[in-house]
Amino acid sequence: MFWLKKIALLLPLLLAACAIGDTGNPTPAPPVTLMPPSEITFQGSCTATRELEMWLQVTTRLATDFLAAMNNAAAMNRADMREAVFTMAALRDSAHQATTPDCAVDAEILLSDAMNKAVLAFQAVVNGDRPDLGNTVAEVNDQIEQVIAIQNELILRMETQIRESLVTASP
Repeated sequence: MFWLKKIALLLPLLLAACAIGDTGNPTPAPPVTLMPPSEITFQGSCTATRELEMWLQVTTRLATDFLAAMNNAAAMNRADMREAVFTMAALRDSAHQATTPDCAVDAEILLSDAMNKAVLAFQAVVNGDRPDLGNTVAEVNDQIEQVIAIQNELILRMETQIRESLVTASP
């Protein structure tokens, strides 16, 4: 009985000591560090329909995927944004790797600038270097919408070139 009383007295002390050691604060995640994107390759002519088509196939998907990822991330809290930053950086890097023909240079530069702006802003928020995104999301949305408009014009150009080549090939 005596031992039970001592254990009953010591048990709360032991539990309190364990609770003091547990601060409840998880170890903070390391800062998000990213490699800079590769240089953009400007090469080829849009008169070569295949070169234009290849650029459009890659960048139209990347632009819409990036917009979706960025807009979804903007609604997240800082901790949840972490993985989204890596996703956006991967999409940006893929856009940089697309070989850009002459008629798409302006669109590629605008797309690259928008993606870089967003990635850097989200990275700064996740790392605690910036309190919020400010109006970055709205600015990037506007820029990428401009890119999509240019891409749509280039799609029409490509379709015209394809039709003309079919007419020329017909007897």
